[in-house]
Amino acid sequence: MQSAEDTARQAFEDGNRIVSIGDAWGRREDEDSSTEEKLKGEDRFLRMTAETPLAPQPVENAHRNGARASGFWGELESEDADIQTALADDRDLTRYQQLTHVQDEQVGNAVKQLDKATKSRSADVLRHSDSGFGAKTIHDTWAEREANDREHERRIHADPDLRMLQTSDTLRLQHVGF
Repeated sequence: MQSAEDTARQAFEDGNRIVSIGDAWGRREDEDSSTEEKLKGEDRFLRMTAETPLAPQPVENAHRNGARASGFWGELESEDADIQTALADDRDLTRYQQLTHVQDEQVGNAVKQLDKATKSRSADVLRHSDSGFGAKTIHDTWAEREANDREHERRIHADPDLRMLQTSDTLRLQHVGF
């Protein structure tokens, strides 16, 4: 058991003890201010990055994807580079006009060839009864499946054994309690 004198002495010692809560709060404040400065710096960097337009980056041939069926797109790309060079010179725009005219003609011819190829291909597919993959449209497959589903449903409704199980022809929401 502790005496009153011991309790008084301990209370006196506790009263004389210096408790500094400022150190802990000061550390927290320093941590907060350093975190705040870091976030402000990141914000400035991201704002500058977002506001600064990037220059076009050349793509290396090793990184190109897609079909390499012809050199059409490569020619257009090199012609675009020539057009940019002609514009950068700013001396004479006749070279720019010549290059854009040639490129416009090439693209126009390519569009015409594509239209011809598409029209002739679709006419060939529809002219004969080809059962190949290219001749079969997507609608045929879905139409067949829909017809099969209807036939299956008709058989279910016509089955006398299953008729006894059917209580109505509408769906009801069933509430399940827990």
